[in-house]
Amino acid sequence: MTGNIYYGLHEFEDMAFVAHALRPGDLFADIGANAGSYTVIAAGVSGARVIAIEPVPKTIERLRANISLNSLDDHVRVEVCALTDKAGTVRFTTDQDTVNHVASATETAHTIDVPARTADALFVKDVPRIVKIDVEGHEFDLLRGASHMLSEPGVWAMIIEVSGVKTETVLATLSRHGFEPRKYDPFSRSLAPASPSVGAGNTLFLRIASEDDIASRLISAEPLVVHGAQI
Repeated sequence: MTGNIYYGLHEFEDMAFVAHALRPGDLFADIGANAGSYTVIAAGVSGARVIAIEPVPKTIERLRANISLNSLDDHVRVEVCALTDKAGTVRFTTDQDTVNHVASATETAHTIDVPARTADALFVKDVPRIVKIDVEGHEFDLLRGASHMLSEPGVWAMIIEVSGVKTETVLATLSRHGFEPRKYDPFSRSLAPASPSVGAGNTLFLRIASEDDIASRLISAEPLVVHGAQI
């Protein structure tokens, strides 16, 4: 959140993509929402509906406060859970701020049990147009529980921080479902082929079959002013 104060959009290209690509009525899935930077952009700037997923109680308090502060309660639904490959509970860290995560077997202090769901169960009736995933290394298990969602043609784009084990399997899973990495230039509103970023920030993946539709939306989006610069 502090990064947004200093930089306007602290993950500039990805956040600008969300603001330019979404439209009112779209659903945005903010998986690993933390305090809600992406949630506020999707709902407050683009007017989209948002499902924000976050399991840590103290973080949920900040997330709900941020949603209310921006008068977005009618646009955002908060789901208190972690997303993984099966329903139940998982052990989650609570003392690592923005990098809280599903706890490993050796992490026992400062952890709690939280509800666990699958993306397929959560989005069975309402398909997100764009999905943001920031789950600190749990991408493989999350995507194993998201095969139906990944197959839905209405899912046009995914923004994922790929940082965990089995990264090659994660990338292969996305490719198998028709998603390829792209880089977005908010100033020219253009997309270009890219290499996936592993362990060093987000990667934007587009469903190739929908790339023309996405490009049309990006070009036609209303301009935004971020710290005095128009995009």
